[in-house]
Amino acid sequence: MQTFRNAWWLKLKFPETYLQVVPKAGDFHGHAHLMDGVVQIPSNFGHIIEPCLLRMGVVGFTKKMDMKQTSTRYRWLMIILAAGLQWLRKTFTEEELKQPHEILNLCKHNLAVYNFVGCMYYFLVPVWLYKKSMQVHDVEALNFMWRFSLRVYGNTNKTNYKSGCVQNTKVLYDSEPNARAIMNEHRTYTETGKPCTGAAIDYMNEQVRQPQWCLLL
Repeated sequence: MQTFRNAWWLKLKFPETYLQVVPKAGDFHGHAHLMDGVVQIPSNFGHIIEPCLLRMGVVGFTKKMDMKQTSTRYRWLMIILAAGLQWLRKTFTEEELKQPHEILNLCKHNLAVYNFVGCMYYFLVPVWLYKKSMQVHDVEALNFMWRFSLRVYGNTNKTNYKSGCVQNTKVLYDSEPNARAIMNEHRTYTETGKPCTGAAIDYMNEQVRQPQWCLLL
């Protein structure tokens, strides 16, 4: 993010010099830091994520961010989400599940359940949506996730990503139409060409291959 932010300011201050440059933050790193923002929120980690990890005997998942743990973090967060949704489906109807604020109102006096439901709907589902959007090249959803991430970072000390979200959102929405079309076209790539196997273009620079199970979530 720091490299992008520096390039963004250079573009703003010296537009003629950097006329042919359009800096943009990558979605692989955006997704990783969104997950970190979700983990860093005290009510999420201390009340929900950490107890679940301890109960399942999970190792290799720490509160402090480590990019090498990105796939591990995503896997266990999705397991927690899947288990929570399975429990909700046994308790509420499909129509009730479409109204999370009503469910939260019903359980507002049970703090543990209230936090868990809120974490699933407003934090873990967006983490899943971001990943899915990269896999299927959903540019509109990818753009939205940068705006949504700003709300997550607002509750953390990820200062660089707070301002970075605003800067990248301006690039995504306010760039010249032809530049925006090029960015949208080359937002993701796929190693196999198979459906739902897309990854963010900045992932090509990473040294760690994406595990096969990660492509299925």
